[in-house]
Amino acid sequence: MNKQTALALISVIALVLSVAVGFGAYTLLSGNSDGSAVDAADAGDGGRANQSGNEATGAGSDADRASGALDLAGIERPACPSPAVPGVGLELPCLSEHETAPASGVGKSTEPGSTEQDSAEQGSAERSSIDQDGANNAQDDAVTIVNMWAWWCQPCREEIPYLEEVQKQHPEWQIVGVHADQNAKNGAGMLDEMGVDFVSYQDSHNKFATELGLPGVIPITIVYVGDTQKKVFAQPFRSADEIIESIEGVV
Repeated sequence: MNKQTALALISVIALVLSVAVGFGAYTLLSGNSDGSAVDAADAGDGGRANQSGNEATGAGSDADRASGALDLAGIERPACPSPAVPGVGLELPCLSEHETAPASGVGKSTEPGSTEQDSAEQGSAERSSIDQDGANNAQDDAVTIVNMWAWWCQPCREEIPYLEEVQKQHPEWQIVGVHADQNAKNGAGMLDEMGVDFVSYQDSHNKFATELGLPGVIPITIVYVGDTQKKVFAQPFRSADEIIESIEGVV
């Protein structure tokens, strides 16, 4: 074997070894992925990722409980206003250690003839049709802003404080979140760390985006008036003023 042949053979062996090592490292990282790899990829791509890539994150660690409550290990989060996402009407667990707050008057089971039952019937009889119509009209005109986010999404983390500011400036609007990731504890912990008070629902199985036919990106902000969808913003907002201007333009 001459010198040139030997050098060529050594080069080929080195190349084969490099490819093998690289493939092994890729396989190891892929097998150990727990969501952090998605976070890194999204940070370089604007944080807008297809949610199907997160079906396996935290699998089994935060399974939805039949009661609608999640075990968040003491992380304090406010209860949601209803079992269903306001405006949307889709039931999801509340991202809170508390049970989802029942609607007014729901869940009060009393025996016929009891004092509480009589009082409820009397109150219902005395309620005027004008008051009832006014309540229905107010509900039909209610503005709800639903924001779909995830704990690993950097643009979501930047946008959420703006939504909190909008809620303070416009208390007549209701802002709710939908956490689109299986790791509920990380999501609740992020909101708690940021001091965010608006409520959020937990979507471990991509139910929200699937039911609404949303594009596979986050963050997404949807504006509702009553139960009518007015606009889907599949983009991150850069300021509270931008959010307010966008909402006022569609309601």
